[in-house]
Amino acid sequence: MAARITAGSGVLLGRYGRWITADGPRAAASRVAGCGGAAALGVWTTAEHLPWLPLPAAAAWCAAAWAAAPEPDSADTEPEPEVFDPDQWLRIAHDAVGGARGVHLSALAAALTEALGEEWSTEDVRAAADELGVPVTASVRVGGRVSTGIRTADLPPPPPPLPDDKEGCSSAGHAATATTTPVVEKWAGGAATTIYPHGRQAAEPARPERRAD
Repeated sequence: MAARITAGSGVLLGRYGRWITADGPRAAASRVAGCGGAAALGVWTTAEHLPWLPLPAAAAWCAAAWAAAPEPDSADTEPEPEVFDPDQWLRIAHDAVGGARGVHLSALAAALTEALGEEWSTEDVRAAADELGVPVTASVRVGGRVSTGIRTADLPPPPPPLPDDKEGCSSAGHAATATTTPVVEKWAGGAATTIYPHGRQAAEPARPERRAD
């Protein structure tokens, strides 16, 4: 707000300066003298009879400066570049192609919008393809319709799939099961012992054999 009021004040003072010097030196001198006398009379009148006037006068000046300030030029504001993951873009592009000869830019834009949750236009798809070095062909036939798109042969190979955490957890579970399973070992004379991963248990005494009557 302060910057806008400052800029507007500069505009008002510039207009005043151009009005002072618009008709030559003599007119400028008379206008400066007249404005100076009016300002001195206004200060004396305000101090003697209108002590409340400076506050609304300042508010009126701020309002005039705000109105006179130039609007910010939207062309000077550079749009923030869109950041995308090239590997993710290629995965979505290959999924959109399927087994066809290619994919139209409109279909790829719809697939990217659905997968990433943000709006993608055909121009966004073209810009991303240019950044990745993927050529865009004017005539690509897909499903009996010809339109601008990307041919399957021009797409780089898809990136490797993301690692599956479930497989690693399953392998770890099998390993843990294998190492924690006790092993029973029998000795001569009928004694037995159970072997655990952390060591050997004490031998169990041999059970007496039953004799046939």
